[in-house]
Amino acid sequence: MRSLQAVLGRLAKHLGPDRRDSKRGGRLLRTTFAAALLLVGGGLITSGAVELFFRYRESVAAIAVLQREMAQGAAFKIGSSSRTSKRRCGHPHRPRRPSPPG
Repeated sequence: MRSLQAVLGRLAKHLGPDRRDSKRGGRLLRTTFAAALLLVGGGLITSGAVELFFRYRESVAAIAVLQREMAQGAAFKIGSSSRTSKRRCGHPHRPRRPSPPG
């Protein structure tokens, strides 16, 4: 009986650390998975934020170009209308010639 207990004791010593290592290995695997998930998720979120920032800047620039083009078109129409009305009225704002004395 004593020899059987000794054998079982040795067997338990050999099996015990392996079981603890397997639990630790599982915990290590979970920790590694969580760290990888955190890094990948953080990278994706950061990438999305940077993409949104640059798209916003591009859209602001595109809106500024569009507004400038619209302002130039309006200025052209105003100038054209002004020239047309001046032609029709015969330039009413011409300076008068001084009248001869007398």
